[in-house]
Amino acid sequence: MKDNEMKVQALLLAWTLGLTSTSASAADIDVDVLQIVLRYGMVQADLKITNNLPTRVGPIYINCAFLDANRRFIDIGRGLVTAVAPGSAAYTKTAIVTDEQIQSAKCMISNPQR
Repeated sequence: MKDNEMKVQALLLAWTLGLTSTSASAADIDVDVLQIVLRYGMVQADLKITNNLPTRVGPIYINCAFLDANRRFIDIGRGLVTAVAPGSAAYTKTAIVTDEQIQSAKCMISNPQR
């Protein structure tokens, strides 16, 4: 098992169990995967990040685990949003290079700053 795969699986497990902590909770910032597209040998996820807080948040680092049809981890992609105004949304992309058939992406934020 690759080091990155082990890290992502541990992160996903911690996230699922609610063991991760950030300065803004998951209820405060939503990460939605709008679509997953194959472009020029890359798999790209288009993301929408919504700030549900009454204050500006940023920078927001996003980690996305790209999964196949069996929910097997393939690779991790990272994104960044510099700032999101209160009650607003921002858009970003994350991508990986793979020949695997990606079916979904599971994304989470890390270390958002208020």
